[in-house]
Amino acid sequence: MKINRAIIGLLAAIIFSALPTTTHAQDRHDIRLSWNIGARGNYGLASHTSLGYIGDLDNTIYEPQEGKTLWISASLDYGYRVNEWFNIGGSLAWSAGICNLYDSQTLERWDTMHVDYISIMPIARFTWLRRGIVELYSSLGATAGIEHWVHYLNGKQHTYRPYLSYDIKPIGISVGRRWYGFMEAGYGARGIVNIGVGHRF
Repeated sequence: MKINRAIIGLLAAIIFSALPTTTHAQDRHDIRLSWNIGARGNYGLASHTSLGYIGDLDNTIYEPQEGKTLWISASLDYGYRVNEWFNIGGSLAWSAGICNLYDSQTLERWDTMHVDYISIMPIARFTWLRRGIVELYSSLGATAGIEHWVHYLNGKQHTYRPYLSYDIKPIGISVGRRWYGFMEAGYGARGIVNIGVGHRF
């Protein structure tokens, strides 16, 4: 069984390496929409420290018991292919979390907290392997954004703070030509894993 797996793996590697490279030379522009997994906070230099809150919702310091935090995050990216191996562009990223606070004694809901992180991020992508419709790449970005907190205790209260952050994805893979799917892994303002679809034109 192990021999069969080794043979299959070797054949796949040979076929993959034999595929012709493609530059997408006629496709200078690139739009991506991704779902971001693991984006919990701004991963940056600013944190919310007033009203008894420190950092993001998963690290709240508060007397009442905190319920489970629901997180959601997505980003919309645009890229311009400078040459065969280098792409530069920007990303509009959004992450949001919401949780309830409960009275320690009665377990009644005491307050609800909601936070949004909205950022505009320049991103550079470096393609380091291309075979057929498959591309392997890395990306690096830095961002400035707005942190928006909403507290509902004693009426709806809004708090805004700017922050600086970053996003590093050492490994990314895309499969397809004009329309393609992709997945990236790393750390930063867009989370740990990004999964989405893109279009080159």
